[in-house]
Amino acid sequence: MNLPTTGQILHQWDEWSLKVLYPFSDMPEDFHENDYSIVIGLFRNQNLQFLWSGDLEKEGESLLLSQGVLHGSTKIWKAGHHGSNTSGSQPFLDTIAPELIIISCGVGNSYHHPSHGLYVVENDTIPIVRTDLEGSVYLRFKKDGAISWKSSRRGGLLPATP
Repeated sequence: MNLPTTGQILHQWDEWSLKVLYPFSDMPEDFHENDYSIVIGLFRNQNLQFLWSGDLEKEGESLLLSQGVLHGSTKIWKAGHHGSNTSGSQPFLDTIAPELIIISCGVGNSYHHPSHGLYVVENDTIPIVRTDLEGSVYLRFKKDGAISWKSSRRGGLLPATP
């Protein structure tokens, strides 16, 4: 089986590309298993639009940041480790500065996720959508770069960026 490698483009359509950002080929052996999670970015014209960070925890986030892979902010971040307080470090949040955070977690899960609390960037609380409270979250990536989202309770539009 060929595993994806860092920098590999998994899919491309016009100016949109889905790219593997992490893990790296030379990973520390003493990392927690969650810090080996695959991190994928959806880009439009080289600008990060959506970041999936699996179960990546703070040590993995720190390694990802130290490698300079993330350039600029993202519109949407699927919170690491189901919104646990083991992910979403302040340096990571300050770097990716998401406009919307999606937390994927089950109702009444035995791990009591999410446990992070508020997500704050530049003294502003970032809006979140939780699947345990709002059900499935539907995203629509428009060709012009706008992203609309909808849950069972609400929705919104993140306008295209130049």
